[in-house]
Amino acid sequence: MSKTASTSELAIARNLYFNAPNNEQAATNFLAYIDGYDGYHATLLAYKAAAIAIMAKHYTLPTSKIKAVKKAVPIFEKAISLAPKNSEIRFLRFSVEMNIPKFLGMKDHLEEDKLQFINNFSAISDLDLKLKLRAFAIQYMNLSAAELLSLD
Repeated sequence: MSKTASTSELAIARNLYFNAPNNEQAATNFLAYIDGYDGYHATLLAYKAAAIAIMAKHYTLPTSKIKAVKKAVPIFEKAISLAPKNSEIRFLRFSVEMNIPKFLGMKDHLEEDKLQFINNFSAISDLDLKLKLRAFAIQYMNLSAAELLSLD
């Protein structure tokens, strides 16, 4: 995988992400694909963080789950520092944080990510991705009528 990321590398990461949450083998494949990425493409960094966090769902030991999520946090922070208005990155962090148990204290960015996601949604040019993210937002982001209209 290149440091800057090609369109096909990003497309592969996206496809792997959408299959990973409910399938342990898909999650393992996703992490294997992206874990070695050490470049500076913000979106790929966010997918790397998401892959690490998603694997936590499939681990048995609570300590392994916590360790994985804590490993993902600074990678998400780096991705967001590189592209703070990127809706796809905000979606990825939101989707991870919404699934973290509250007692771990790692749900600090839900409102911030939702706001940035909505405010910058129109910048997404990939129609398939836009439809998937919009469907996610409708189902999980508790959108107001005005927020929903802004996603059209």
